[in-house]
Amino acid sequence: ADSVFPDVDGFSNSHSKNTPLNENTFYINPLIGCGNYFDLGLIQKGMYCLLNGNYRIALDYFLKSRNQSIYLNNRLRYLNNNGNITELHKVKLEVIYSIGLCYSKLNEPYYSIDYFEECITLCFEILFGVSIDSEFNIINENKNDLLKTMKNVISDNSNPFLNKFYRIIDDYIDTLYDIKDYSRAAEFVNLLL
Repeated sequence: ADSVFPDVDGFSNSHSKNTPLNENTFYINPLIGCGNYFDLGLIQKGMYCLLNGNYRIALDYFLKSRNQSIYLNNRLRYLNNNGNITELHKVKLEVIYSIGLCYSKLNEPYYSIDYFEECITLCFEILFGVSIDSEFNIINENKNDLLKTMKNVISDNSNPFLNKFYRIIDDYIDTLYDIKDYSRAAEFVNLLL
């Protein structure tokens, strides 16, 4: 729709806020099963705007999507207690990370840092099955067992969320450098090491 009818009418129709992207769009298709918890239309539109550099509009979509999924936080807490990480966690991670990226691109680093930190804690839950507090301290875990688990996960190059985790870490540290918060960046790197 973006290129088949590139006249003014075709362009305006394919870029309309009211025109949802097709559900088969490559980055949204795996999320269809989560439609009960998220407004996928808002996420689709947000992704589309993000990929096209319309960060302010993308941010509006992602924030609306997040606000409409308040129920999701309780649901995720229940799932964590049962030890099950589902597609819901991955969708939540994608939305939160996208919000952080939008704020970063809009030159609002202090907001983006908050969202990147939330992503990091969620990544620890998804990848390693542990909860960490706001200072990135691990909560009530056997350190030896955790180190074994982390080594296994990190050595598994086929895990797609490991690359996402590394990207989030890069963006987080870059943003800390941008605002010249070198001590916080150094503390985080030491934690990772």
